[in-house]
Amino acid sequence: MCIHDSITDMKKEKTKKPRSYKSPLRERLTEETKKAILDGVALVILDTGLDSLSMQKVAERAQVSERTLYRHFQTKEYLLDEFWDRFNHQTGLVELPANYEQLREYITKRYMACDKNDQFMKAYLFSQTYRTQRNATAPLRKNTIAKSIKEFTEGMNAKNKKRLSASVYIFYDLFSWITMNEIWEMKTEESVETAKWAIATLLESASK
Repeated sequence: MCIHDSITDMKKEKTKKPRSYKSPLRERLTEETKKAILDGVALVILDTGLDSLSMQKVAERAQVSERTLYRHFQTKEYLLDEFWDRFNHQTGLVELPANYEQLREYITKRYMACDKNDQFMKAYLFSQTYRTQRNATAPLRKNTIAKSIKEFTEGMNAKNKKRLSASVYIFYDLFSWITMNEIWEMKTEESVETAKWAIATLLESASK
């Protein structure tokens, strides 16, 4: 074996890809850091509202450096997407309802999630960011309601379908939860039952 070949072989050994090894400790620390950052988002929303949320403020509340924050979440949009994804999974609101029974169950989870995160949800719902998101996702939410009450609107003309869907949506919308909570001073269970009762009454009346 010549010297050239030996050096080449040594270089090959040095350039081999390192063995894939996932450190349980490193993974745990990474997850803890991500959790701290996402918790920081909620704290900033409670502190100053969603509209003034910045990466710097999140880093401060999460007690991490901005460099660490950007290593995990490259943009504010990506950070908020991850935040809402975690929130929806924690509250069981991942799958949108596709029929009437699922709609009833979804409203229960939706109202309960709001009551559990009362101050945070109110800060979010009264933000300009939420209004923008609300307008952008209007077609999706209208379609969700239409699908959920389809069994009650078969045979209706387009005008009445629209009226019924709009009426049902009022109690699906989270501002109904705020109204029942603040104006009528209803607790979680009562506001949930009121929303479901109102929707059932509307659908029963429209079906006659």
